[in-house]
Amino acid sequence: MRNEAFVICMLLFVSVLFIGCTQSNPPAGNPQNPPANPPANNTPTPPSNPPTNPVQPGLPTQTTSMDQIYKFGSLNSYEYRITSSTEGQQTTLNVKTSISSDTVNGTAAWLQQTDMSTQGVTVTSKTWVDKVTYGCLKTTTVMVYGGQTTEQAGQCPTEGPNSASSGETTAPSLTYVGKDPVTVPAGTYVADKYTGEGATYWSATGVPVPVKIAYNDGSATMELVSYT
Repeated sequence: MRNEAFVICMLLFVSVLFIGCTQSNPPAGNPQNPPANPPANNTPTPPSNPPTNPVQPGLPTQTTSMDQIYKFGSLNSYEYRITSSTEGQQTTLNVKTSISSDTVNGTAAWLQQTDMSTQGVTVTSKTWVDKVTYGCLKTTTVMVYGGQTTEQAGQCPTEGPNSASSGETTAPSLTYVGKDPVTVPAGTYVADKYTGEGATYWSATGVPVPVKIAYNDGSATMELVSYT
């Protein structure tokens, strides 16, 4: 029974990740307080693993918008391998999402539908995202388990790139970090690395979705398997 409950929680957790594919809020909690007595030696210590090709100091910060790494208009579907940690257990599964056009109350939207099934549990998650701002307009989840179907309206996020209450009129911006080689099931790429909105993204030329996404709270990593 405990294992069945874990599977259900896992599927629901993954369905939340796929609300806009990028809906990850920074971890809750209080920020760390700076030390009361900083060390007298102010000479900075270089990091043991410096970022690959970082943006040079003194140059303007380079940014890109979310709609430049998520080109939904060029997609029919995409599949990610998701590695996540829930209740102290690590789980890896592949999840495929289909993309289509729709409207919500007259607003043009991308409809993302994800179907997940394992051990007798099926979860279908639908999310409508504004084509201009990438803000969440509506989300629903249908779960079939033990012969019973449960449908409920989800709650759009109030933080992060798909925030329904951000008030933005354009897609969110991400900060460029540098070039970074990355290998995922879909192949090996020299990707552009970006950070922002609670996650790190690796975007490769000619690929209409990020080839890799890592959530900053450590909850999950998503690696591209395929796209059509």
